[in-house]
This record gives sequence, C-alpha cells and structure tokens, in this order.
Amino acid sequence: VEQRPTWWWWDMIREGLIALTAIVASADNIDSGSDTLDLLVAAVVNTLDVAGRSCPRQDPELQRELCDLVSQAVSQCCAQGGDRDRSRIMITVLGKGKSADPLVRLAAVKSARAAFELVGPAMLVSLSEVLQNLSELMEDEDADVELAVREFIRVLESQAGESLQERLR
Repeated sequence: VEQRPTWWWWDMIREGLIALTAIVASADNIDSGSDTLDLLVAAVVNTLDVAGRSCPRQDPELQRELCDLVSQAVSQCCAQGGDRDRSRIMITVLGKGKSADPLVRLAAVKSARAAFELVGPAMLVSLSEVLQNLSELMEDEDADVELAVREFIRVLESQAGESLQERLR
C-alpha cells in the first residue's frame, strides 16, 4: 500500500460509504443489541481517521463530501438501531472528538448532529453521553469545531425542549 494518498482511495471510500448507507437504510430490521451495528459504525467512523491523515487540506469540497457521507451512514445506523444501539453509536462517533485532527473532530460532531436531526427525539436516550463529549469540545482550538458544537447544542435544546447549558458545565 502506498504511503501517500492516491485518487482511488477517495473513490473507494465514497462508494463504500454510499453502499453501506443504502444497505442499512433498506434493511428490514437489524437485531438490536447485536454486534452488527457496532461493527458497521466502527468501520464508518474509522474512515475519518484515514481521511484525517490523508485528506488534502486544500480541498474543502472533498472534506465536506466525506463528512456528509459519514453523517448519512451514521444517521441510518441510528435510525435502524434501538435505544441501546443509539447510545453506543454516539459514544463511538463522538469518541473521535478526541482526535488530534480538527477534520476528524468536526466530522464527528457533524455526524452526531445529523443523526439527531434524522432520527429526532428518539436520540435523546443518548443525551448524557453526547453532552459529556460536547462539553469537552465546546472550547476546541479549531473555530469550525467549536461552531459545529454550538450549532449541535441548539439542535439538542430544541429536541429536549429545555436549555442544556447547566448540564454542559
């Protein structure tokens, strides 16, 4: 395997994420509590690490596309999963908020937000895990990550019907 990114990496990641999202979205049911969703989400989320190491910083369109594809795949996994699955998925996704790479942190926050927007209030079962991770990212050194966290908090407050500022301290 080459050490430097090549054009086909992006084509493979793109097509793999599109296929995975379509498969999960069309599944009749995925056994809640099985390892299936955990394995799918881990594979999707780990593509962020690859992208973080090799995504050209000068190509914001490519970065945006990757983030959108990961967000769609994570959202579909949350939509198909049960309450316990959703909490585990959020822990996995927002665990990438500890990455040294701001692109990975940003994509993690946007992916979690997209899941809340798609699935809606059913995602609130994972609120405590989400708030714990977001409180650490609120003062991120990267302005884009910090802005994404604040926008995500507004979505959470809208769905929860209350201010979450006290719980974020």
